[in-house]
Amino acid sequence: AKDFLIPGALASAVALTLAVGPAASAAPMRSPAWTTPAGETVVVQAGTILPIAGEAIRGGGTLVLEGDHVVAVGKDLPIPPGARVVDYGPDAVVVPGLVAADSTFGLPRPSERTADPTLRAIDAFDPYANFVLALQEGVTTSYLPPARGRLIAGLGAVVKLGGHDEAHRVLSDANQLHGAVSSEARNTPGYWKPPIPATVDVGMGVEQPQLPRTLMGAVVALQELMAIARGGADSGEYGPEAGPALRELVEKRVPWRMGATTPEEIRALLAFFGEQKVPLVIDGANGAGAVAEEIKKSGASVIVEAPFTPNIPGRSLGKERDSRWPEYDTASKLAAAGVKFAITPSNNVPVTDLRFAAGLMSR
Repeated sequence: AKDFLIPGALASAVALTLAVGPAASAAPMRSPAWTTPAGETVVVQAGTILPIAGEAIRGGGTLVLEGDHVVAVGKDLPIPPGARVVDYGPDAVVVPGLVAADSTFGLPRPSERTADPTLRAIDAFDPYANFVLALQEGVTTSYLPPARGRLIAGLGAVVKLGGHDEAHRVLSDANQLHGAVSSEARNTPGYWKPPIPATVDVGMGVEQPQLPRTLMGAVVALQELMAIARGGADSGEYGPEAGPALRELVEKRVPWRMGATTPEEIRALLAFFGEQKVPLVIDGANGAGAVAEEIKKSGASVIVEAPFTPNIPGRSLGKERDSRWPEYDTASKLAAAGVKFAITPSNNVPVTDLRFAAGLMSR
């Protein structure tokens, strides 16, 4: 089953991929989503249809819907008896529903711990929230991050943004273990748990610093956590629940989605996860173009973040030695190397700007 974005309609079903190839420009979409009534057959005709697999159908294509399912896509298909025909004309383009590989939906407060694999994004998902703006822009499926700003923030999820059956809208409630080794994870506050009861002789305790503060500190913390997950000694530094939860996720080979921006951070992730033989998705990755061949060799996938924030004036990018200027050709370099990737807006930008982000990064 597939999602197809139709000018004026949406046939709702299932489509999921978080690692795709080079992005192409999407045709303008309009109108909110609807699904065909159960048992009704609808034939949609348009000048161009872009299926999920195979060549584009140009010069007039036909899409046959039965209820919530796409049952046929092609050129010069016969029209079933009794079907309702919707012809959008030769200039219309029908494309599969877009998948947002990141979003601002839900996004609960991060844990007090630097690593908390028990925090679940799906617990903050509200299926009754209004996703009309995202659907109007063609986004029918979205990744939900558990939180941000932690070495291990928790478990991400993937959901459908439309549909009447809430149970079937959750495509994956434990899609990826979400975290970062980049600067976003280096401001984790110290952990402090007051003693109960607090007495004069015991005192109130002091805040205990938490890793990471540097890239090296992030790698050290990951090594310690992986050792605990594989049965090593647990000092309790990362909390009583981190070890058992990580052990289960590692055994299930749940992918780790780790934020990294610079080539140095990306190389550190490739080395660590290559040694651990754990599936890796590199998140953010604005500097991934410089190490595209290394990423391809490792087999890792990449979520490329488009470095822009809409509706704000220009900003100074700095002149310091360590100032980083945004790169807009990262996706092209990854595509040339054969790396699987997806494009997403910055993590503080709504998914309604997804197609703009894809166009910006398709250079």
